[in-house]
Amino acid sequence: VIAPHPDDEVIGCGGTLRRHVLAGEPVKIVYLTGGGASNGFPWLSAEQKILTRHDEAQRGCQRLGITDLTFFDGPDGQLSQPAAMNQYTHQLAELLRAFRPARVYVPHALDAHQDHHAAYQMLQSALPVSGCAADVWQYEVWNTLHPQLAVDITPYMPLKRAAIGEHRLALDAFDYVATMTALATYRSGTLLQRRGYAEAFAR
Repeated sequence: VIAPHPDDEVIGCGGTLRRHVLAGEPVKIVYLTGGGASNGFPWLSAEQKILTRHDEAQRGCQRLGITDLTFFDGPDGQLSQPAAMNQYTHQLAELLRAFRPARVYVPHALDAHQDHHAAYQMLQSALPVSGCAADVWQYEVWNTLHPQLAVDITPYMPLKRAAIGEHRLALDAFDYVATMTALATYRSGTLLQRRGYAEAFAR
């Protein structure tokens, strides 16, 4: 799972990741930045925010049963800069070569955050040189995608809410719980024609 910032993985595909865990499949999350530019907890320095968000990411992922986390700590808000793109594309390729995932989750190509768009571009560059033939599933965070499939996460929504609840620094600036719940409700109703919750993806 490629997460530009700590919490993107929970918002975009936390319920689906819980399904992988329960199926006994290994899940690895790569955080491209430490989220030091977040508007939450404004009294903290960028370095203190990064340490806080590392801890919150670990606690959030523990809720989902995930312990394999890698932090690149790239520049929050600046991943699209050429030097950052080059460095973290190379690091990502090395991880893909070593882990060889069957599937990679990444923010969708048109997600409305420059770091999310950069994450997608990095993956597109890293995959060919890594020798990894992973199936790519794009997830949504800041704006919706054109969905090709949906995953029913109704049984796992309480855990998803609990996991995002660990990200207190981010929640200090924005109510992610309400927005991701509303989106999951909408996706279930429109894509699965049922009550409950779903996460949508493009392949």
